[in-house]
Amino acid sequence: MQISTYLDASNTLRKMLGDTDRKDSEPDITQLALLSLSGGNDTLRNMVRMMSVGGNGYAREYMVQVHKLLHALMEEGGKRAHKTAMRACSTANDVLFPMGVEHYRGRTGDKNLMLKTDQFPFIPASADTLPNIASKWPEFFKGKKFVDVGCGPGEKVFHAALLSKDMECRGIEFDHAMVAVANNIENEIRLFGGRVRFKCADATTLDFSRYDRVYTYIPIQGGKELEKFYTRIWDTLPDKAMWFEVDGNGLWSELGRKIRGATSVGKSRHMMRLPAKRPAKKKGAEPSKKSTSLKKKRAS
Repeated sequence: MQISTYLDASNTLRKMLGDTDRKDSEPDITQLALLSLSGGNDTLRNMVRMMSVGGNGYAREYMVQVHKLLHALMEEGGKRAHKTAMRACSTANDVLFPMGVEHYRGRTGDKNLMLKTDQFPFIPASADTLPNIASKWPEFFKGKKFVDVGCGPGEKVFHAALLSKDMECRGIEFDHAMVAVANNIENEIRLFGGRVRFKCADATTLDFSRYDRVYTYIPIQGGKELEKFYTRIWDTLPDKAMWFEVDGNGLWSELGRKIRGATSVGKSRHMMRLPAKRPAKKKGAEPSKKSTSLKKKRAS
């Protein structure tokens, strides 16, 4: 039987359970995952959050089932896959960040980092951002290694791992407190078999040649620093890499075209792809015969 048929049955069951309080009952993890993917209500969301807050060991099993069922449905195709992907990422946030993503923003005592919060803002994107990418550009999640630069507590990295089957997913963040939060979540749930990793680093000095899928949301405020940041990534990315910038600003796209000959994917101003081969650097203009003869005369 197709997963979509199970989802139809679960949707009916969800309506039947709408006013039922099951907080003290033993949850059927597979059924709970199906309910989450078919739709949700406050009772269901509270049950999902409790699995994480209560530390009762159900969270990992639940996310394993969500991942398995999601990809079974995505393989079936159809319009339902997109909505299911959005629900999967939303329910992942309920499990991984039961207090809400904003609550897990890094709280650091490092005064230097605190002074940088205006320059390096925390801008959470909605849970449907990556599912929208998966719907429009499914090849984005068939890369070898994904990186979210300025990942905060890591929700988009977890979403990328959920939406891909075996792509390695990495998060880079300058705030060590947020990196600690992300690593603690990954260490507790151990869902993706080592595919998810986070590190604290300055992105303007890194080599991005190992990443072929990049996600950013203007992680740096300020003209010169932002230009340095974009330039570094464009210059070191491997050929045929894809980069999604949520803001889709002109500086990002202009530098991509100028440095590497990047082109927009379709008519989007948010997704760009590098060519299969790095453009050859333009050689300096050949000196004219007239200028050469003048140099000879001066030399003599």
